[in-house]
Amino acid sequence: YWCAFKDEKLIKKKPGFFDTNWLHEYKTVEKENKESFFTPDSFITYGQVGPDLFMINWPKCGNDYSIGIERVFSKDPKEKQRFYEEARTYSLWFAKYIQDTLKDTPGGEKFGLAAEVFAPGEKNANIPGFAYIPYNREVRRVEGFETLTENELLPKLKEGEMARYLPESIAIGNYANDHHYFEMAKPGSEKYFKLAPKSIKWGGRYTGTPFSIPYKVLLPVKIDGLIVAEKSWSVSHIANGSTRLQPVCMSVGQAAGSAAAIAAKKDILPFNVSVKELQATLLNDPISPPALVSLYDVKPDNTYRAAIQRLILAGVIDFPKDGNFRPKELIEKTDLEAWLSKAKLTQEDFAEVALNELTRDKAAFLIESKANTFKVLPVDEDTSQKLPAYRAQKYCAKLKKIGDGESFKAEWIKDEKGKGITRVTPFTSGPANTAGLVTLDPEVYKSFQTVLDKEAKDFCFKGIYNHSGAWVLVTEFLP
Repeated sequence: YWCAFKDEKLIKKKPGFFDTNWLHEYKTVEKENKESFFTPDSFITYGQVGPDLFMINWPKCGNDYSIGIERVFSKDPKEKQRFYEEARTYSLWFAKYIQDTLKDTPGGEKFGLAAEVFAPGEKNANIPGFAYIPYNREVRRVEGFETLTENELLPKLKEGEMARYLPESIAIGNYANDHHYFEMAKPGSEKYFKLAPKSIKWGGRYTGTPFSIPYKVLLPVKIDGLIVAEKSWSVSHIANGSTRLQPVCMSVGQAAGSAAAIAAKKDILPFNVSVKELQATLLNDPISPPALVSLYDVKPDNTYRAAIQRLILAGVIDFPKDGNFRPKELIEKTDLEAWLSKAKLTQEDFAEVALNELTRDKAAFLIESKANTFKVLPVDEDTSQKLPAYRAQKYCAKLKKIGDGESFKAEWIKDEKGKGITRVTPFTSGPANTAGLVTLDPEVYKSFQTVLDKEAKDFCFKGIYNHSGAWVLVTEFLP
C-alpha cells in the first residue's frame, strides 16, 4: 500500500501493476481508506531538507519495502540483488505516483528526482536522486557479553525519571522506540502489539528519552579480538527500534574505534580494555567529545561537562534520576561534603577556594582535577564544544501554553521591524499568525515552564522560523 493524495487528502492506494522495469506503463487500482492523513504541503515538507529539496522517507504505506525480505540473507547473490531491485522499483513507483498526483496542483509541476544530490551512476542503477545503498532498518546481530533490551530504554514516566543509568556507558542514544510493522498490522493479529511509551515531552516537543549503551554490548561472546559497531552489536529486536539510528551508530562507532586503538596500543584483547580508560579517552576527545551520561541541562558548551560525567560514572555524584544536574546553582554544603568524602578529599584540599561561592559544575571540576577518580587520564580543563552558530532573528509575539502545559505557541508573531511573518511552502504562501515554539536550550525551556501560564503574554525572543513545520526554534529569551 502506498500513501497518496486524493482531493487534498492522503489515502491508501494499492498498485495493481508491479514490475522491476519501472518504465512500463503506470497503472493503479485504487483502494480507498476512510482515514485521511496529510495535505500535499504537510506530506512533502515532512522530509524537507532545503528550500527546494525534499527527502521522501515515508514509513507507513510509503517507500518501506519488506516483501520477501529474507532474501537479504540469502547465500545466492542473485536473490539478494533481485530483492534490492524490487525495493528500488517500489520506491520509483512511489515517487512517480507523487509526481503524477501533484502535477495538476499549483506548484506541483516542478517536482522531480534530485540528480544534484545523488548523481546517477553504477551505485544507484543510473537513477538520479536515489541513495547509493539501501537503508536496512535491522540487521543480524551478535550475542554479546551484555545485551541492551527495552528495559534499559524505558523511562519511568509517572515518577518523572529517565531511563536506567548504566555506569559502563560508552555512548548514549535518544530516539523513540520506532517499529513500523506492528503499527500497520491488523488489531488482534500476531504482529499487532503496543510498545511501552518511551517518548517524553521536553523543550516543547516529544522526544525519545536518553539512554546509556554499555561497552560489553560491543563484544561478542564467541569471538575474541572483535569489536562490533553500526547496527550489529548485541541489542534486542525491540530495543533496536531506538538504537538503529545513524547518530547512535556514529557514537557507537567512535567508542568502538577508541577501544580498538587502546587494545592495539596495549596489545590486549578488547575484553580487557579498561572501561574507565575508554570513557576518559572519549570525554577528553579534542574534536568531538561525546556525552556518556544523559543530563538535560549540561550543554555541550559547558567547560566542565567531562568532570561532571566522570564523577557520576565513578559513583562520586549520584545520577540525577530526573536528568537535571543544575550546573549553575551554588553547591549546597551537604552535597559538597558528600562529593568530597566519596572522592576521598577534604575541604582542606581546597583551602584557597571560596567554597561558599562555588557552582555545582565548577565544584565537580575542582574535585575531579584533584582526585582523578578514574585513575587513568586526568580530566582536561576545558572539554566544551562550540555550539552551532544559528542565524537567529529577533521576534516578538504573544506567548501561550497549550494542551498539557508542556507545549507552547506564539500568536501574532512579528519580526524586529514589526512586520508579520510570511510562511512559504511548496504550495502556499501567506501570513503566519501563529507558530509552535520549541527549544534545545535548557535555560529557555526553564523560562517556558516558569514564566508562562495559560494566558498569552507579550515577549521577545531570538529564534529560527521553520517554514515547513510552522514552528520556531527559540535560542534566547530577550528582556
